[in-house]
Amino acid sequence: MSETANISVIILLTGLIIIFAILSKQALTHAGVPSLVGFILLGFLLNAGGTGWSFLSQDIRKILGVFANIGVIALLFRTGLESKLTGLLKQLRQANIIWVGDVLFGAMPGFATAHYVLGASVITSVFVGAAMSATSVGVSLAIWKEAGVMQTRNGELIIDVSEMDDITAIVLVALLYSVVPVFEGRTGQNLFSALAATTVEYFFELAVLGAGCVLFGLYAEKPHFEFYRRLKPEPVPMLLVVGTGFIIAALTGFIGISVAIGAFFAGLVFSRDPRSVKIDEALSALYELFVPFFFIGIGLAVTPATFADAAGFGFVMLIAAIIGKVLGAGIVAFPGMGIGVRY
Repeated sequence: MSETANISVIILLTGLIIIFAILSKQALTHAGVPSLVGFILLGFLLNAGGTGWSFLSQDIRKILGVFANIGVIALLFRTGLESKLTGLLKQLRQANIIWVGDVLFGAMPGFATAHYVLGASVITSVFVGAAMSATSVGVSLAIWKEAGVMQTRNGELIIDVSEMDDITAIVLVALLYSVVPVFEGRTGQNLFSALAATTVEYFFELAVLGAGCVLFGLYAEKPHFEFYRRLKPEPVPMLLVVGTGFIIAALTGFIGISVAIGAFFAGLVFSRDPRSVKIDEALSALYELFVPFFFIGIGLAVTPATFADAAGFGFVMLIAAIIGKVLGAGIVAFPGMGIGVRY
């Protein structure tokens, strides 16, 4: 396919996706179904059609991937912007309790099911367990936002837990990648040194992220926003805030942490000033434009040719995931979320 044809296809797909996203969100919302279901299905159908008719080239997939990354950054940045840092900090004690249970009970059923039920190797099963300890904050937040629970006490709690879950999963998977070569005899390192080196590296990166956000919030956020606020017309200040948020997310990616987590912390940095939230309407268009691409990207990642073979495996792991989250998050959180005895 020529470069001109590629450009025409991506522009056509972008226009169709935007229209479909708006219409499907309206229809699914009235039906009580999360809009992301329609977006993921569209991505799957695009992948199936693109594979069959060969109109989704690698270049087009890369561009859609960029749109998907912008979408998850917009989603997490807005969530951070609308969050109240003081409320999140107040929930940390209870969030820590739920986090421990969520990680342990999320990982153990995943490992046991993969290894003992599905017959996967120990190493593969450990990776499955580590991955299932995550909450996948981008997907979860979109559902919670549509449900209107983000600004509640419990909403602040689940934001805390989901962020901690995802950071933990990233660290666990990184640790596993560092020790696999040791088990396979492809490195001269011993197990302890491999784990120690990776642990130190990731905690250093998290410390850099945390310190950078604190310093920016204390010394740079206010002068930045005051300068932006003086610029006209009205949407300009918020667009500059968004641009700054994207830069912070990118810098987070450079140090090896998810850009989605960086975008959330960037939003928190600017959430200190309520005026940044008041002009959030300028962010709404960006949010509605790009967030669907994130979920479409999830659908695009599903290979139609292997879907039937993987369906059985996926269904079994889905049951394990539900059990893990109910045990790890549901039962542990139950007393502290307005029912029973509080922690």
